[in-house]
Amino acid sequence: MRANTYAIVDEPRPGALQQWVVNPIWPFFALMFAGSWLALPWFAFNGVAMGSATRRRELLVVLLATPLKLGLFLFLLMLHKKTGLPEGALRYFLVGVTVLKLGLGYWLLNLQQPAFGLYQYFDGPVRNGMFVVFGAALVHPRVLELFGGWLWQMVVW
Repeated sequence: MRANTYAIVDEPRPGALQQWVVNPIWPFFALMFAGSWLALPWFAFNGVAMGSATRRRELLVVLLATPLKLGLFLFLLMLHKKTGLPEGALRYFLVGVTVLKLGLGYWLLNLQQPAFGLYQYFDGPVRNGMFVVFGAALVHPRVLELFGGWLWQMVVW
């Protein structure tokens, strides 16, 4: 067996962006406090930067998160119109969209956590994402204002 073909399957292969790797809990906190507009690209960037073995699956979840969230929202909106429930019930339908968003974020967190543990074990540099999360939470209302319609706000929320 040649030495340059030997590879451990789940060992992270960080690239040039490894200096920007954060603990996956920070993109998850960004999802909770700032929204998908920051968290989903951050999850994708973090997986690629640390060379996660599951980065293809992570990128697939990131790419499908917005259409799934939007599809569920439109389905619940049509269900609301068909059933004739009062307008106050629409707020409770949004709970389903929030559960989907947080569920996908939790899935991404669990996909990245083992690779991050190995990355950290092999002394990869790790940044603190706390200030990014705090700053994004502060500007979140302004970011939502940039997207005028309620449908676009649901996409970035």
